[in-house]
This record gives sequence, structure tokens and C-alpha cells, in this order.
Amino acid sequence: MNFFFWNTVLSLYETDVLLDERTSKIWVDSRDMTTAEDIFAIGDCASGRPSGTPLAYQAGITLSKRLFEGSSSVIDYNQTLPKFLLTPVEYACIGLSEEAAYIEHGEPRVQVYHSRFQPLQYQLSNR
Repeated sequence: MNFFFWNTVLSLYETDVLLDERTSKIWVDSRDMTTAEDIFAIGDCASGRPSGTPLAYQAGITLSKRLFEGSSSVIDYNQTLPKFLLTPVEYACIGLSEEAAYIEHGEPRVQVYHSRFQPLQYQLSNR
């Protein structure tokens, strides 16, 4: 999306909300707050945030808990973000990479597990 989209649809020109010049997304801090008082942005429109519906959904839940339940939790986008690749066979991981875990915790303290998985669509059709 571009500046024109956010500015027109959300009437940002009437607020103090700043947009990232490079991406045209809404600038936010670590607590999802924009540069305008009492305006927050989450999900794909927020600058510096990864895209994805499940992540935006969780960001919304976390923000609502901060605003209405007195929570102080924030999403750590570096540690808790699942990484995935949308292919015919999905690949996913979460947390530190194997190499980063060795650096942070030391190789003797890291256990690595491997598994094989055959998607149901291939099991049923014997492909």
C-alpha cells in the first residue's frame, strides 16, 4: 500500500501520524503507538513489522490487553515470530536458528530434533 492509500482511507492528513518514507507504512514504536497521541497501528500497515494474518491477529490481541486489561506485554518480533515458506509442502520454524542457539546457549546445551512428515494429501493419493 502507498501513502495515498493510507492518507485517503484513514484520513491521516488530519492527524500527526508519520509514515515511513521508504515503505509508506505507518511508523510505530515497540508498543505499536504511532506519532499521534492515542493512535495505534498493527499488522501490515505498521512499518518495521512482518506481514501475515496470524501475526497481525496476535498483535491485535496483545494491544487490546495492554489498552483494556492493564497488561504490559509486547510482541518480540525477533524471538517469537514463526518463519514459514508457502510452497506445496510447507516449511516452518520458530525461535532461534540452530546456529544462533549454539552461540547463545553453547553447543552442549542445545538439543536438535529432526522428523519426517508426509502431508495428508500425499498419503491419501500414494504420491
